[in-house]
Order: sequence, then structure tokens, then C-alpha cells
Amino acid sequence: MGDEKSATLSAIGRDFGCAPGAAARAREGRLDFRAALARLVLGQHVLALIDQAIVSGASFLTTVMVGRGAHSSELGIYAIGGSLLVSALMIQDSLIILPYTIHRQERDGAEAAQSGSALTQNLALSILAVLLLAAFAAQAGLFGLSPRFAPMIWALAAIAPFALTKELCRRFAIAELNVARALALDAAVAAIQLPVLVWLAWTGRMSAATAFAAIGLASAVPAAVWLAVRRRDFAFCRHSARADLKMNWRLGKWLFVGQLIVQVESYAAYWLSLAIVGAAGTGIFAACASIIAFANPFISAFRNILTPRFVRAWKAGGSAALRAQAASDSALLGAVTAVFSLAVSFVGGDLLRLLYHGGEYQDQTILLRLLALALLASTMSLPASTALAAMQRPRLIVVAGAFGAAVTTVLVWILTLKSGLTGTGLGLVLGGMAGATARWIAFLHVASQQQRLDDAMADVGRSTALKRPFARGEIERLDEGTQAIVYAARSTAPLFSASEGARVIVKLFKPEAAADLEALRGEARMLSRRRAAMNGAIIDGWRIVVPESLQVCAAPLAIVMTEAPGASLFNWTKTGEGLTPDVLERIAEATIASVRNLWARGELHGDFSLQNILCDAPNRTLAFIDFGTLDDCAPCCGGNGPWSPAARDLAHLLSDVASDVRRSLGSPKAPRRRRFFAAKALRAFLRPLGAPEEKHRALNEIENCAWAHVEGLFDLSLSPRLPWRLSVKFITTRRVAALLAEARAWIDDQRPEAGTRGQNAGARHGA
Repeated sequence: MGDEKSATLSAIGRDFGCAPGAAARAREGRLDFRAALARLVLGQHVLALIDQAIVSGASFLTTVMVGRGAHSSELGIYAIGGSLLVSALMIQDSLIILPYTIHRQERDGAEAAQSGSALTQNLALSILAVLLLAAFAAQAGLFGLSPRFAPMIWALAAIAPFALTKELCRRFAIAELNVARALALDAAVAAIQLPVLVWLAWTGRMSAATAFAAIGLASAVPAAVWLAVRRRDFAFCRHSARADLKMNWRLGKWLFVGQLIVQVESYAAYWLSLAIVGAAGTGIFAACASIIAFANPFISAFRNILTPRFVRAWKAGGSAALRAQAASDSALLGAVTAVFSLAVSFVGGDLLRLLYHGGEYQDQTILLRLLALALLASTMSLPASTALAAMQRPRLIVVAGAFGAAVTTVLVWILTLKSGLTGTGLGLVLGGMAGATARWIAFLHVASQQQRLDDAMADVGRSTALKRPFARGEIERLDEGTQAIVYAARSTAPLFSASEGARVIVKLFKPEAAADLEALRGEARMLSRRRAAMNGAIIDGWRIVVPESLQVCAAPLAIVMTEAPGASLFNWTKTGEGLTPDVLERIAEATIASVRNLWARGELHGDFSLQNILCDAPNRTLAFIDFGTLDDCAPCCGGNGPWSPAARDLAHLLSDVASDVRRSLGSPKAPRRRRFFAAKALRAFLRPLGAPEEKHRALNEIENCAWAHVEGLFDLSLSPRLPWRLSVKFITTRRVAALLAEARAWIDDQRPEAGTRGQNAGARHGA
């Protein structure tokens, strides 16, 4: 647009006074300029900055009015209540708002149902917040709090639903990129809240409890009007709400942990100062922190812009572009924050005395300077955390944040005991530096690793028929194992026999993996044999697919193959959507029937697990991936018995589903579904073997191989993780024994003398 406008203006300059229509073009240029100016003034970024300024300004003025209209101890009590309210808003943001904002971009036409689900979840969170705060207020003495805290907590319990609902309405508008509507809502809240606070201060009724009552009133009225006006935007469906809740939890749990750590890092100083120097000292600390909060609008606006910029840089240019973007934005953020910190060092004390009356607020210049330095240290960690989020590494954010929070809490506690509020400020400075250092180390380490992988994928692209590096936007990371990382690559040009736009799978081996070119070529030949034995078969209406090996790359070591359709049975058993016992049994029978063709040729799958079985239920397709060899499985390679391929694969399946303990935490139904599949797979294998004696011999072979697998799964050497490994081995052993015992009982039920018992043999496991 800018180049086009420049060309237009240049043409006007050349033709002015000599070309027909020059005046019209000049007027058109002026109109374009005015439209561009209007877009700039009313643009989303400017409106977002104004909106954030209103929110931060209202919060700051509320703190000032409480400090001026009440004793400093009331300001300390208000600061503690504010930390509780911010924690509730943090839970809402991580578990409801952020997942809603992300997923609404993925499900066109379902916005009303998603909005209704989010509103329902917000109602549940509000009820939970009221109950917890009421219990906290009733038992405040057990936490060492004076009776003066009880009115504030009761007030907080009363207004929490209104504050949460107002924030939800605001974020709904922002998710729709309608910042003007969010701005109107926040302006209405401020227009009610601030006059009520002025009246409370004027009449001598100001306290922490009445301040929160004013916040609740100001939140309730605009939120009620907003919901009444937008009521047609909400649709309520019980099934959709349950599905959205599961989806939000899968995404939001790591966001919640990360936000929780940030809250501990931010508010540990308030709680520790309350315990050590008392409510009055906490009020002084809160007053100084309110001066530092002048930087919040800029930092919040910068954070809102940072995320999309980092995501764009990561997708377009990979880790190199992301590092460059993080470095430039860090320099800008650091420079602006440093200027602000310098200004606080010179005028912060005067501003504090101007805004807050009372001798206790005098001579706090040292604390103000320390808090300004702490702000500089903490803001420098923001680009690193955002970059890790753009790379989808939330666990590293949690680990680095936990380290920073722990260091901050310990230092603040020790230094506050030694030097009072000055020690609190010094602890925040040192803790902020430790947290920022940990986040930057984590980001640079991951970026360095990813750069090597980006270079390797570029070399893979050059070695394929494409003859050029894959662009960053063409690559999607799918999975990572001990030896290799699996990517999906989509090109706008045809690759091999794949059609234009089709994806290929690249299994990129790590440099430290014990693999060589000949081994990869052997794996490619093995995949071709598996494909010849299984691909294209139709079994009970299910089409069997095995990927095709397209190319083996020597430098770097990689195998390129076609993409298999469907999602893994492991993930499907975790969600369970549409996965009935009957469907799972049919899939197990089709799986065994297809792999039986492989076993008949004396070959085995080699890594027979639910992760390597893909299912596309609507198209009735089963795909088998990631085949292995005897050398890949230590129990099979070093086993004492001449086990058949079927026994080895089924033993691998039993040990895999039985040892699935850690990954099943939080999903109690998933391991039952996986064991149900394993039991049905055993029956499908044993059913055509003939006499019960033959079935028992085959089951005994599977049992011996299964126990060898179980023994090979666990390293029982002395280590801090030994108790966990022993407990997992105990659970695994009991599960394998139960599956084998059930298979034996099923075989016995097939004997002629068993009568009609065999008709109900399959029902016990499902029950």
C-alpha cells in the first residue's frame, strides 16, 4: 500500500498542471492520506493501548484513593485482596479465555456454541471462587491473619463473579478483534468505579472491603448490559460444553502452571512482607509498587504485539529469524524500561509523597529504585518466554519460571528478614535477574538445537526432487523419539509421486543416534516388504495402508516416505470421542487380521503399539507406521526362547499398554480402553488356532515373551527415581497378569463342556 501510494503521489507531481484530471488525482491522494490517518488513529494497536491505559489507570487510581482515604494498613490489606483477585483472573485466563481465543479460529461456524461453553465454564469458576473465598474468610485465623482481613475477603467473595464475568466479556470482544467494544466496556467500568471511590473517600467510608465493593458494582452493571445486548451470540449445548472443557484443559493446563508460577513470582513479596513487616509495611510496599505500575500500559501493549510478531517470525524464518526478532525487541523493551527506571530514580520519591499522605511514605527512594531495577530485570525475561511459547515449548517456560520463582521467594524471604522492605526490593532484583537468565538460557538452547534441525531439514529438501530447502511454513513437527524426529513437509511443487500440495513424512535421525546409511537403506527395504505384505488389503470393510518409502538421504540421515492417514489409536483412546467398545473390538480384529499376513511371511511389526496404529474411522482406514526389527527391541533380541513373530509383537503390545502409567495420569478411562483393545487383540489372534490346547500353547509363548519385555522395561539401579520405577513395574506386572488370566479364562470358556458360558465371555472385560 505504501509503495502504491508513493507511486501515485509521484505521478501527481509529474503531471501537475499539464495532465487532465490532475486536480482529481490530487484530491484522491488527499482522501487516501486522510483515510490512512483515520486507520492509524483508530487502528487496533492504538485502541488496545488506550484500553490498557484505562484499565491500568483505573487500577492505579483505586490504589491511590485507598492509600489516601484510609490507613496504610488498609492499603496493605487491599493489596493482599488484589493478589487473590488477580489469581482468580489468571486461572480464568489460562483455562478459559486463552483456549477459547485460540480454538475459535479453528472451528468456523461454532462460535456461538464455544461462547456458550466459555460462559458456562466461567459460571462454574465463579461458584468455585465464591466457595473458596468464603471458606478462607471463615477460617482466616487459621492462616495467621488478623480479624481485619475477614471483611475484605467476604467482600472479595461477593464481587468475584462480577469481576470474572466482566473480564470474560472484555476478552470476548478482543478475541473478535473488536477492541473498540472492549474499550467502551472498560470506559463504562471506570466511569462507575472511580466516582464511587471518590464518594467513599469523601464520606470517610473508604476501606479495603468497600473498595472491592465499588469494583464489584462497576463490573456488574456494564457486564449485565453487555450480556443482555449480545445474548444471541451464545448457544448452550451440554455435549459441546463437555468437549470444549476437555479441549481447553489439554491446552490450558500448561498455561495455568506457567501463569501460576508468574503469580508466585509477582506476589510472593506481598505475602512475605505481610508476614515479616506487617500490614502497614505491606501498604508502603504497595504504594511504591503503584508508582512502578505506571509502566504497565506500555508493557501490556508491548506483550500483546510481541506474540503475533514472534509467531510470524518463527513460521517464516525458523529459529534464526526468531532469535533476531527476540534480540531486537529485547533491545527496544530494555531501552524504554531503562529510561523509565532512570526517571523513577529521580522523581519517584516526589511522586510518592504527592500521591500518598503520611510520614510512613517518606524516604522510600531506595525502595523505589530497587523496584524499578526489578521491573527492568523481569521485563527482560518477557521476550524469551514469548519466544518459547511461539516455539510451542510450554514445559520449558514452566521449568525456567519455577526456577525464577523459587529463587525470588527464597531471596525475598531471607533479605526481608535481614533488611526489611529494602531487602524485599533487593530480593526482587536478584530473583528477577535469575528468572530472566534462566528463560534466556532455555530459549537460546532450544533455538540452537532447532537451528541445527532447520539446517538438516533444508538439506533434506535439497536432496529430494524439490531440489530446494523446505520453507519454514511448509514444515510441521509431528513427534520425537529417542533416535529420530518426525516431520511433515508440504510443498507447493510435486514431490516424487505425490501430487502437488500433498505432504510427505520425513524421519530425521538425530546426530547422536546409532544409525548409518546402510541401516537406513535396510529400514527402507524392510518398509517396502511390509507394504507388499499388507498395503491395500480390505479386511472387514477396513482398508489397510502402509506408507511408501520414497527416498533415503545420506546427509543428513533421513527417510522420506508418504503420509499415512488417520490419528493414532493411542490419542483416540485418550479422547474417546465416538470410540465405543464395539468399534474398538472391530478395530482390534481388523488389526490382527492385517498383521497376520505379515506374521505368515516370518516377519514382525517390531514396534507393535497403539502409537503406531493410525485410524481414520470415517473412511474406515487403518494405517501401520514405524516398523522395527529384532535389533530394535532388547527383550526380543536377547530373549532365551525361539519366539514367533506373533508372540513378539503381541508381547510388545501387552507390555506397552500395561506400563502406560505416567501418560495416563488425569485420563482414567484411557488405560482401560487400551487394555480392552489388547484383550480383544489377543482373542482375535487366538480364535482361529483350533483346539484349546493349541491356544494355550500360543498363549504360553506370548506370556514368556511378555515377561521378558516387562523385565527389560525398567532400570532398577539405585537412583532417585527407583521408588517410582518399582511402583510402575508392580502396576505393569499386575496388569499383564490380569490380561493373560482373562485370555486363559476365555480359552477355557471355548471348550465344548463349557456350555453356553462362551456366549458371555467377552462381556466381563468391558464391564
